[in-house]
Amino acid sequence: MNSEFGNKTFPHVDLLFTYALLITGENRNAEKILSQTFANAFWFWKHLSEETDIQTWLIRIVINIFRSLPIDDESGDALIIDNKTVDLSSIIALDIDRKFDYQKDKLLRQIISSLPLNLKEVIIFIDILKFSYERTADLIEVPEHVIKRRLFDARKIILFRWLRHDSTKSTAKNVQISLQDKLVVISSVDDQNSKLINDGRKNLIKQEIDAQNILKNAITKNISIQPVRQALKIKLVKKYAPQLTDKINNIASSEKKGMVTFVTIAMIIIVSILIILFRPTSENPGEFALGQVGKDNILVMLKNNFAMFLDSRNDSGVVSSDEIIKGNFLSTDGYQEKTNPPGFSGWKIKSQFLSSFGEVKLTNFIYENEIGADMYLLDIPLTLVEEKKILKLTPELMNYLDKNNCYSLRNGATIYLLKKTEGQILGIALENPKREIIIEICRNN
Repeated sequence: MNSEFGNKTFPHVDLLFTYALLITGENRNAEKILSQTFANAFWFWKHLSEETDIQTWLIRIVINIFRSLPIDDESGDALIIDNKTVDLSSIIALDIDRKFDYQKDKLLRQIISSLPLNLKEVIIFIDILKFSYERTADLIEVPEHVIKRRLFDARKIILFRWLRHDSTKSTAKNVQISLQDKLVVISSVDDQNSKLINDGRKNLIKQEIDAQNILKNAITKNISIQPVRQALKIKLVKKYAPQLTDKINNIASSEKKGMVTFVTIAMIIIVSILIILFRPTSENPGEFALGQVGKDNILVMLKNNFAMFLDSRNDSGVVSSDEIIKGNFLSTDGYQEKTNPPGFSGWKIKSQFLSSFGEVKLTNFIYENEIGADMYLLDIPLTLVEEKKILKLTPELMNYLDKNNCYSLRNGATIYLLKKTEGQILGIALENPKREIIIEICRNN
């Protein structure tokens, strides 16, 4: 088993390390994640199907290890994207080359690592690791158009921080451009022969295409796959694939820092069991997410609806404390079920609107807190799940919710929550929430 494991996994070691390095911004943390990745992979190797794409599987392990770590990232709060128009005509490649010849690669890596998680992982996968939109969307678990929108935003932010020579604190000003135009820009960057069909927005779009191309080319030129420190590679090979030792021993290495102790191995195994890939404990039922598939699945619907809300900021609907007004709003569109949205301390309902799934109407709520952050809530009547069986969750997850548990799933900066109350299943999504908010939501009946 060691021979097969080593031959199939170690060719990807530098790619895995590069992702971990850029996502954490620190060599030490990246090496820890890489070591844990191989511990987890080796532990679960015997359960793997022969058809599994090994590289994708290993990347998923890295992603889940990083997302299971305590969040200590203030870049999301420090980042400000406003809607002021910015003249990009002065941004040309010559200016960049003239201003930042010194350690350009280091500065770019710092800026990428300082981005919010949902933006930097897209830049890493597409512009550095050269993954397709489809593969990136599958790994991050959001629609392709969301990937393209995030890629546009990430490149724009990096470019402005780079020109300001400020990797963490500067405000990134984003041209007021629609989602549709962002998708046109990204498509045009990938296809230089793309023709712009709308003359009214042609100049603005061209400026954006030029800016995106400058940044994409700068990343390609200055950032590449980073090799793993030789001492660490030797250590991993000796532990998990000793048959490969002779192949790497010809590379001299005097670094022999830190032997992995038995206690460390034990801790890695314990953490591995808690990670959401396989067989986690009932207190952290990450494996439930693997079974939630199909458009009729509530968790899948929650993810897709929230992604569309983030892109379009569609919060049009009705806001009123008058039950008659709200009732008329619902019945006008054919909604027959009773709805009773919960209240949360510090949050008020900003709008209420309906979405459709086939012939079924569902109520959606947007909450807003005092600092203007949004929280999305999808209200699913139990009759649609238990009686009409139009929408679903796996029996295991339903049983978990039946015990008054609150199911949570982190995807990048986003937290998804499922909570069963009397007559309803509530699906909630919000970005970068504080721990006390999650606790309150899960305790709310």
